[in-house]
Amino acid sequence: MPRLLPNGWPGRAWRFLNSNIGSRKDRPPSRKERRQRGAALIFVIVSLTLLAAMTVDHVYKSQIDVASARNTRDELKAEYMARSAMNLTRIMLKIQERIIDRNRSVIARFLGKDLQISDIMPMLLEVFFGDASLLAGFGMDTGDVRGLDIPRGYGKPEIVAIESEDGKLNVNCAFARTDTDPQVQSLARQLYTLFSNPRYEQLFQELDEIEDPNRPMALVQAIMDYIDPDQARFSAAGAAEDYRYTTLSDPYEEKNNLLDSVEELHLVRGINDEVWANFGPSMTVYGTCAPNLCAVSPGNWMLAAAVIFRAAKDPSDPVLMNPVIMAQVAQSALMTLQLMGCTDLGLFAQGAENPGALFQAMPGAGAALGAGGLPGSSQSIPGVQLDSGKLAAAAYIGPRRFYRIVVSGHSGQNGTDKAGNPRWRVTRTITAVWDQQAYSAATGQRGQFVYWKQE
Repeated sequence: MPRLLPNGWPGRAWRFLNSNIGSRKDRPPSRKERRQRGAALIFVIVSLTLLAAMTVDHVYKSQIDVASARNTRDELKAEYMARSAMNLTRIMLKIQERIIDRNRSVIARFLGKDLQISDIMPMLLEVFFGDASLLAGFGMDTGDVRGLDIPRGYGKPEIVAIESEDGKLNVNCAFARTDTDPQVQSLARQLYTLFSNPRYEQLFQELDEIEDPNRPMALVQAIMDYIDPDQARFSAAGAAEDYRYTTLSDPYEEKNNLLDSVEELHLVRGINDEVWANFGPSMTVYGTCAPNLCAVSPGNWMLAAAVIFRAAKDPSDPVLMNPVIMAQVAQSALMTLQLMGCTDLGLFAQGAENPGALFQAMPGAGAALGAGGLPGSSQSIPGVQLDSGKLAAAAYIGPRRFYRIVVSGHSGQNGTDKAGNPRWRVTRTITAVWDQQAYSAATGQRGQFVYWKQE
């Protein structure tokens, strides 16, 4: 028999505490109660959606941070790979300056040629970078060769190019107060003889940027006027400079000062991409006002041809007007000088006067010349007699001083190409000019960079 509870407040409290609070089985739910059904589920779904969005955003930002850190790491590695190549190049150039250049005549007699470590430096430094194939070619044991011990796939230093600036025409020699200055006149004659080569006749005929009938001379004047400090037109009897640079869509003024880089010549009227492709390799802003024939690269025989033009005993020699034969004469003069040790300027004259002697001594030269369209055998190539005084005024020979060095650093290997060579995500390139004789206050020794560009 159930226990009866009193009807007073203790009984009512007991019944309230033991009742199913909120349930109303004895009546249907109200409209307000029906609207509240599912609110908790919606709250959970919204919360999960926001949480998922925040998680995705966090993961995405984390991936970006990781990729950015990886790129920064690879960029730093690539930069210091390039700097390593540059520092090794400096060491080799020091060997050239302190040992080879000081014993040039002895080495030339022993080897029979002008030894330049820069010619073999890209191949030689591969040993430092861990490539032992050069040593293996000499039959050496390469088992312990580790170079700089760079791990595979870590990165790669590379010497892209190294060349001497001494074997070019220094256009900064135009910076003088008077047009009669000897260095100005020498540069103007060198440029004019270079531009007047019959090889470039068609090029100047199509050079619409210059209206003057004598376009080679007009281009010389434009270069000289862009650099010289006055406002008078070069070799024009007091006429004023009027190149209308300030009327262009992107106006600028003449430099009227020393050029910092040879690339500034692109601003000179008449120097377009085609002109630059032909004459750019022959010009520089470093060195003396005459080219060092020992430093003229074989591919720049056009500059050697300009020297022969200036130094010819007979300026009306028909050989000078034949661009095909002059190419052979200039190459012969350069090769004779450099293959014979580059110790006497007379060797250049000897090669120019008798080019057939050199080509006859070279295996296969006759066939190569015949394929090039020259009549007869190599012995029939006519030469050009040079005046020793004119030659000494037009060029000189000696050790090289300025070197343009281009190095690269690669990092972040990203697979390989079809040839099995690694692909790199990041590449950093440094272009610099090294002066062998400039005094460096930082090191207290000779040798310092006079130009540095990093990209």
